[in-house]
Amino acid sequence: RQNEVMGVGGLSQRGIASMLNNDNFNIHSSLLPETKMIMLNQQNESLNFFREKKVRLALLLGLNREFFVNEYLSGQAVLASSPIPPGNWAFNDSLMNVDYDPDNAADLLSESGWVLPEPDDEDINDNSGLQKDGQELKFQLLVPNDDLSVVLGEIAVEDWGRLGINAVLQTVELDILKEEHLDTREFQAIMIDVSLQRTPDPDPYPFWHQTEIESGQNYSGYDNRIISEYIEQARTTPSSSSRSNLYHMFQRRFVDDTPALLVYHPVYSYVTNKVVHGVQMGPIIEPSDRFNGISNWYIVIRRVVGGLTN
Repeated sequence: RQNEVMGVGGLSQRGIASMLNNDNFNIHSSLLPETKMIMLNQQNESLNFFREKKVRLALLLGLNREFFVNEYLSGQAVLASSPIPPGNWAFNDSLMNVDYDPDNAADLLSESGWVLPEPDDEDINDNSGLQKDGQELKFQLLVPNDDLSVVLGEIAVEDWGRLGINAVLQTVELDILKEEHLDTREFQAIMIDVSLQRTPDPDPYPFWHQTEIESGQNYSGYDNRIISEYIEQARTTPSSSSRSNLYHMFQRRFVDDTPALLVYHPVYSYVTNKVVHGVQMGPIIEPSDRFNGISNWYIVIRRVVGGLTN
């Protein structure tokens, strides 16, 4: 407020929002190589509806991601269309965005045989959701207990509820989420952040290859041979252009099959005083990369001729 700060990073979303209308500062932003996503446990036999492509796509279409980004992140994030963030050399920029479309989501669920029970059935209570073959479309959504994740979880549960999907929100301490839930596969649906920091090559093998289902990082248990072949070949080809093409094919197949619900890529924002000139932020792998062009930063100093005066 006293115009003494030259630059600051790592502000909360609320802090960034408070700076947006402050004429004393400039905000420089760049995408972080991270993806907020919801993984669906496709190896749990009691949740076999997660193996249905139309159900997974309906969950994504029925989640108002744009509302969350605009209202709770002040627009400081990019809706995710791929597990590889934009700006990365392997990103496929020809992918189609999935917009919020609850009507289409409802149609997909209906086409898949998910319907509301007849109201006159004595065995059905007023809270019953979509059903098929005696099974209800119901699951638990596990989220970290930080404020933003909880809000996003609440929005998802509410949005899906309007479609007749009964999702139950449960929070968990972040420091036990991996050990007690991801590693053990003790979850139904789970919200996580996947980071590609310090990995210039965005190798998707650990999270999506078949061999990682049992004890690796393929936590959702996604079993797709075509996708596995793409990322196997990408790991063994020495040509960066060939590897990029394989990553592009992986992303197209990923978007088509929707093995997980990609939500957004976060933005890292660095605030500088307007007296600091020449600041530019390109793609960053980690926050310290904001200083890559620091040699071009400068402050205009007015020279006073004639010495100091009181």
